[in-house]
Amino acid sequence: MRLLSRFRLRTQLMFLLALSALAVVISIGAAASIMQQRMFGDRVDKLRAVVQSAIGMAQSLEDRVAAHQLTREQALALLRDDIHAIRFDGGGGYVFVQTLDNMMVVHGTVPAMEGKPSPVVNENGKLLTDLLSDVLRNANDGIITYLFPKPGQTERQQKVAYAARFAPWDLVFVAGAYVDDLDAAFHTVLLRLSLIGGGII
Repeated sequence: MRLLSRFRLRTQLMFLLALSALAVVISIGAAASIMQQRMFGDRVDKLRAVVQSAIGMAQSLEDRVAAHQLTREQALALLRDDIHAIRFDGGGGYVFVQTLDNMMVVHGTVPAMEGKPSPVVNENGKLLTDLLSDVLRNANDGIITYLFPKPGQTERQQKVAYAARFAPWDLVFVAGAYVDDLDAAFHTVLLRLSLIGGGII
């Protein structure tokens, strides 16, 4: 404060006002970052609930296999029907099931992929199967990110996915969601901050 006392009152007030504005901008930026993290966490929680529900269906079918009411092949066929019907996020969300040696077993929106190797990669070209193997190496579930086109589009978009192992069938159940809306919301807040900063300066 001794340093400030050397300046005129008007200069002191302008300096304090600038400091206050800077504190507001920093606070809004921190709040935006926290908001984005919270929205991301909510999205992962939703994906976890979808996957666990699908695994519950598989476990119910496995119980019928164990009771000799169904064969494993019949159970898988019923599971395919169930998973093909699962939709969320306005129809854009779905579940897929694959092996850890890169064979797609069930795909919620593209049944033609079933019985074939998964072509999905992340931004560095790493196969989805490798991502799943990494995250499930020491755990039964986890989160991965990768690139995949939205339904009806060809440009690949960033997705976050929750994956969980279903040990009785040695399969991995996965549900993903696009995160471009989270990024857009965050960048909108940053744009507003820059406008505020420009007005202050």
